[in-house]
Amino acid sequence: MSNMCPDNLIRQLNRSSAAYEDPSSLVPWDRLAFDDYWLPVEALSLSGLSEFEHLDENRKQALSRYEFLNFIEAGIWLEGIFMERMARGLRQRHSSLAELRYRVHEIREESGHTLMFLDLIERAGLELSGRQWAPLVLDVFARLVPLESMEFWLATVLGEEVPDQMNRYVRRHEIGVNAAIVQMCALHIKEEARHIAYARELVRVKAGEASRPRRAVASTLMNYLLRRFLDAFYCPQADVYERAGLSPGSYWQGLARANPTRRRFLNELIEPSIRLLQPLGLSVAAP
Repeated sequence: MSNMCPDNLIRQLNRSSAAYEDPSSLVPWDRLAFDDYWLPVEALSLSGLSEFEHLDENRKQALSRYEFLNFIEAGIWLEGIFMERMARGLRQRHSSLAELRYRVHEIREESGHTLMFLDLIERAGLELSGRQWAPLVLDVFARLVPLESMEFWLATVLGEEVPDQMNRYVRRHEIGVNAAIVQMCALHIKEEARHIAYARELVRVKAGEASRPRRAVASTLMNYLLRRFLDAFYCPQADVYERAGLSPGSYWQGLARANPTRRRFLNELIEPSIRLLQPLGLSVAAP
């Protein structure tokens, strides 16, 4: 593997990653509570619907817990695949010790995020849903696309940007959101900023080397992947509503999928990521 990132960026990323702290140890777990929201009301899938407004406060808070659980379960799935691919890549030849070191830092940090998510689930007395998290085609793509390809790092940018935008939204609208959840989001943002910077630079380099037809094919693929990532993180399945006490779950899922307020929210949320890719000759549109 050749060193695709500028040396100064790799040195900076390694310096920033060197003083590692377990993120779970920095979360104020004593402030975790069920009588708070775990997501801002505006970020919930039913927000803006009259049916949602008629729910009592306890039911809205329960929905926020289970939608956040849905969010971090998607994160566990995605980070697991990323760690698997990066770990497999360590067996390859590396021309840059610094870049190899940084990739190991990323594995450590992603492991820390997953452990933090699992700590939340255990401390809150919740359970993992146990369902398949991605369409088979997305799972196969993530596991088999060549690690050093433009397509892998494009998918990585999208996979990191999609949840990162929600974490940033929580930070900007943290009033009324549980303090432990806000801190989890803040810790995630801090380390993902480095991961995104690295992936963005690889995309910039690799897209610059790619032919116009290949970029066109990659754009089509990225539009598909963007929708699948948004589905995984932000379009809860019926069981999420059932677990929040909203039955039948299929009815509430249908309301959420048709919710125009939700559609506008997701388009605004993902807009910064779309702007990032356009200067690279990659055409990714809002869903």
